[in-house]
Amino acid sequence: GCGMRFLGGLFGIFIGVLAAVFLLLVLGRAVAPVLAPVVGVVQPIVMAIVALFGVPVTVILWIVAVFVVTALLYAIATIALAPLPLPPGLVPAVPLEQFALGAVIGMTGSMNFVFWFSSPAVGAVIAAFLAIVCFLSVFQAVSANRVYQVVLGWSAWIMPVAWLATAVGLILYGLIAPIALVQFGVAAFRVDFTTGTLELTVDLSAIGVATGGFSLGNFTFLMTVAGGTLATIQRPFNVPSLSAHETGHSLNTGALGGYFLWVNAIDENLPPFNNGARAYGELCAESHLPRVGTARWFVNLWS
Repeated sequence: GCGMRFLGGLFGIFIGVLAAVFLLLVLGRAVAPVLAPVVGVVQPIVMAIVALFGVPVTVILWIVAVFVVTALLYAIATIALAPLPLPPGLVPAVPLEQFALGAVIGMTGSMNFVFWFSSPAVGAVIAAFLAIVCFLSVFQAVSANRVYQVVLGWSAWIMPVAWLATAVGLILYGLIAPIALVQFGVAAFRVDFTTGTLELTVDLSAIGVATGGFSLGNFTFLMTVAGGTLATIQRPFNVPSLSAHETGHSLNTGALGGYFLWVNAIDENLPPFNNGARAYGELCAESHLPRVGTARWFVNLWS
């Protein structure tokens, strides 16, 4: 399984480099000289597409294309694991699922690398560091290591591909934080230092928001029942719980990117999917600290 994840990672690097260079060229940004061979291949295609659609439409097409590629890899992993075993628990690794998972990791890491490597304000060292941190997730012995997860979680804050989710999380955090502060005081705000996650607990039952939790990049949100206390939902981050599950999504966002989080949100919540705990992204997040013995499935990724 790990070997297939590694091979998928190499395939993903190829896709990610092409995609990132394509976007930089569309935006008229400088591309690192070392990527000149890639530019030579991609530039004629970029010029033709921009001439046909213009820059704004081409950027939109790029966003959609990367989303579709991520969704296809996500779907391959999902189909490879179907049907999920009963009772719920550890889902055995399948070569095709591992390859697709590795491809998303490789694509995410290489895109982070190209975006930062081509930025004169950052340079090669940080770009290479982020790419390596991300790519190391293809190795199960590394991805399950708690020290590695600390590095990955905090590094995700400066990973451009993670910003697709974290930026939205920041906006929502800013909107909900005053409500949470009035309801529960500073105790509503917690930091999981083991994954670089900011957690916020709030009671939104007055507007019909159900109890539970969700993640947006490095921000996680817990919703209590009407009139509930913090003790009804907050748990230590280092034990199997909803809090630990949501921080698993933070690790997902770092290694698999913001696109992966949005694809998972659709798979989990929207028709015709509505897969809930069966959604592949949920299986990955649950692997952080699995709630063994409950109606939850998980794959070998973060444990």
